[in-house]
Amino acid sequence: DTYAKDTVYTADWTINNYQVTYTVEQGIPYKGDLPAVSTVNYNSDVKLSQALSLEGYTFDGWTTADATIDNGSFKMPAKDVTLIGNFTKKDVVTVTFKLDGGTYQGETKDVVYKVYKNEGLKANQTVPVPTKTGYTFKNFPGFKANDTYAKDTVYTADWTINNYQVTYTVE
Repeated sequence: DTYAKDTVYTADWTINNYQVTYTVEQGIPYKGDLPAVSTVNYNSDVKLSQALSLEGYTFDGWTTADATIDNGSFKMPAKDVTLIGNFTKKDVVTVTFKLDGGTYQGETKDVVYKVYKNEGLKANQTVPVPTKTGYTFKNFPGFKANDTYAKDTVYTADWTINNYQVTYTVE
């Protein structure tokens, strides 16, 4: 080609886009929905999805080897990014209510609940109100409704002996 005057050519660029995919670490029994795969332009800010919830586990956050996460977001690199949800299994402790000779729901065995460490009783884990012939149940000393448990804990029923009046009748 021959040009009679100066000619300027301008390149026309299209920004590349890449996929962001969410998964969970191997061995975690997560069955819920994961955030949808998204297509993101190169160098765009990407905000991480919210935490996942899994019974018996604590969500530790999202990690990836594909980008640098800073304060819940990252810049989209020139490649696809896979974000991995990381979890820690919660420790379990027991909370035992010793009936001390009483019965609860027709049973004489102690009531034992498993709870996650540093959490409290669940709504369906009710504090027993036992009965004992000749006694009135007072409480489980030391128990507080909103307690959380860092270790196995035992509460023993406190009873007050009943007093009965004896009346003699002479005929």
